[in-house]
Amino acid sequence: MKYSGNPFYTTYKWRKLRKEVLQSDKNECQDCKATGIYIKAEHVHHEKSIEKYPELALEKYYTDGIGTHRQLISLCEECHMKRHDYQHKPKEPLTVERW
Repeated sequence: MKYSGNPFYTTYKWRKLRKEVLQSDKNECQDCKATGIYIKAEHVHHEKSIEKYPELALEKYYTDGIGTHRQLISLCEECHMKRHDYQHKPKEPLTVERW
C-alpha cells in the first residue's frame, strides 16, 4: 500500500476503515462497476478532500443540502487517478464478461 505523504494514511483508524470500505465494496472499483467492468479496487477515495474537510476524514458518508452521499469509495488506480486528474494507463478487466 502506498501513502501520499500525509501521516493520516498510516494511522490505525484509517487503515481499519479503509479495509472495511474495500470489503463492503467487495474489493471492486465502484466507477468501473457502474459501467459493467469489474476491476480490483486498490484505493479508497475521499469524495470531500481531507485537507478541506478534515472532520470527514474517517466518515463513510456525509450529508449536504441534497441528501446523504458516500464519503469513501473503492476505486482502481486508474479511476482514482481520473478523480484527481492525473495521467492514467489503460486497464484490463479481472474477468471477461460473457453475456
